[in-house]
Amino acid sequence: MKITKTFISIFLVTFLIGFVLVPTPKKETIISFEEATAILQKMSPPIETLIINLPIEDKVEWFENDESKFKIKLLETGEDFNDEDVIAKNGETWLGLFKENNYYFLRPTKLKISRTRDDANHNYRMKKSIEVSNKTKPIFLLKNFTPPKENKITTTLFQGMTWSDILEYKEQPDFNSYEMLTKLNKDFNENYKISGREFTLKVIEAKNQHNVEILALILESDGTRQILHTMSKKESSDLGNLYWVGDLDSDGKPDFYLDLHENDNILERTLFLSSKAENGKLIKAVASFVTYSNC
Repeated sequence: MKITKTFISIFLVTFLIGFVLVPTPKKETIISFEEATAILQKMSPPIETLIINLPIEDKVEWFENDESKFKIKLLETGEDFNDEDVIAKNGETWLGLFKENNYYFLRPTKLKISRTRDDANHNYRMKKSIEVSNKTKPIFLLKNFTPPKENKITTTLFQGMTWSDILEYKEQPDFNSYEMLTKLNKDFNENYKISGREFTLKVIEAKNQHNVEILALILESDGTRQILHTMSKKESSDLGNLYWVGDLDSDGKPDFYLDLHENDNILERTLFLSSKAENGKLIKAVASFVTYSNC
C-alpha cells in the first residue's frame, strides 16, 4: 500500500483540527505541513513507523525454493562443510568473483575439494574443504551463470566480511567476531546510487497478518517496495548479514549477496540479481548456498 504526501497531509490536517488549531474570538492559528508534521512526531511515532506498522505479507516467494531448484549454483570457499552441503566435485570449473587491486572480476577457476577431519566433535566425522586454483580467494563462486561480455565488474557499491573471512582472519580482534559482520538489524538503512538512480536497502519493524511483531528486509527504489525477508522479533534481533552489493549482471542496477536467517543452525547465502526481477519487483533470488551446523 502506497501512502502519498497528499494522503498524509489530509491525515495531519484532520488530526490536528480541534487539537492544534485552537481558534480564538480574534485570531486563528494557521500552521504549515512541516510544522504539523513536527508536532505530530512529538506526540506519536514518526510517520515512517505509522506506515510500516500496517500489516504486510509474511511469506516471501523465494523462500519456498530450495537451492536444488535454482539453475545457477552458488558456493563459497572455506572449510568444515558437510558432504551434503557441497554440490560440486573436485576439478570442476566454476566462475569466481575476485577482487584484485581494488577491481572486481568474474574469472573461471578450478575447484580444489578435499576432505578434512572434524576433530572438534568426538565422532571425528569427515568434512569437506573448498579451495580454488587462483591465488586470491573469490567472494563467491557460480556455475551455470552467463557473465556479461566484460568480465570486469565496473560497479561495486559495498563489500563486507563473510563467515569464511572471519574463520580465516589472522588477527584476534578485541571484540566478538560476530561484530565484524554487517548485520541486517533494525538500525540497518543504506542507500546505493547507480546509473542516476537510488536504491535503499533497510530493515523495518512491522507486524504481519497475524499481528506478530517482525523485522522485514525491504528494498525500495522510485516508489517500488519489495519485501525480501521477514522474521519474528522473538526469534532473532537481526535478519542476517550483508556481504556484497554491485552490478554483477551489468544492467545498471544493483545485485545483492547476503545471508538470511531462517534457523540458528542454518546459514543460507543467497544471490539476488536485478536482471532476473519479475514485473513490479526490483531483484530476484537466483542462487543459494545452504550449510547446516552440527550443533
